[in-house]
Amino acid sequence: MAQKSASLLLRTPVFRMSYPNLVDPKPYQDPKSGKKGDPTYNVEALIKPDDIAKFQVLRDESWEEVDVRHAMAEVAKTEWPDINIKDAVASKALGWPLKDGEKKKAEREEKGKKGDVYEGVKVLPLKASKDYPPQLYVVEGGKFRELSRANEADKAKAEQLFVGGYYVKANVNLKAVETAQGRFITFYLNAIVFIREGERIGGMSAEERFGGIEGGESDYDPTDGLDDEIPF
Repeated sequence: MAQKSASLLLRTPVFRMSYPNLVDPKPYQDPKSGKKGDPTYNVEALIKPDDIAKFQVLRDESWEEVDVRHAMAEVAKTEWPDINIKDAVASKALGWPLKDGEKKKAEREEKGKKGDVYEGVKVLPLKASKDYPPQLYVVEGGKFRELSRANEADKAKAEQLFVGGYYVKANVNLKAVETAQGRFITFYLNAIVFIREGERIGGMSAEERFGGIEGGESDYDPTDGLDDEIPF
């Protein structure tokens, strides 16, 4: 049997985008401390619960269907063989990115904010560093075409298509990462393709949606206030 890797290449099912930031990278700025992070590209994937088991993983040059929770557990156990995932997540020793949208909806409503977009879905954050921008694709004439950020027309098209509420599919690297801040399971976005339009996510004030954005910075933290969704 081939040795498992602490990283996996995955294809996502079709998902709805929330808070996409895919054309230009922006740094996260903590609204309380003012501390800034590195600029990133990112998007929240809003996934139907039944689609959690419809990811695809590349193994031995072929794609096979996989429950993304099992893929996450695989990379965690490969990187840290002695880890008890449930205990590590509960103690915040392991960052587990898959979240329950219903919990986020409740959290937002307790703060007087709208949370309907998170109703009945699972939430998965995807990101890429400014040094490795995700490739942006559209389908034209039955063929994939990459949109170039350096081309004015392509960039304008990307800004029209990669917006909150629209549907896409993505190619991602799933990795187990250890930093000074702890251990994390992270989804790095390689490429994303526009699938179809949807009801644009709205109903929020500009301050709520883009609060803190000034000079290309954002104080929106897509993982804030969510409990972990683990398969154990």
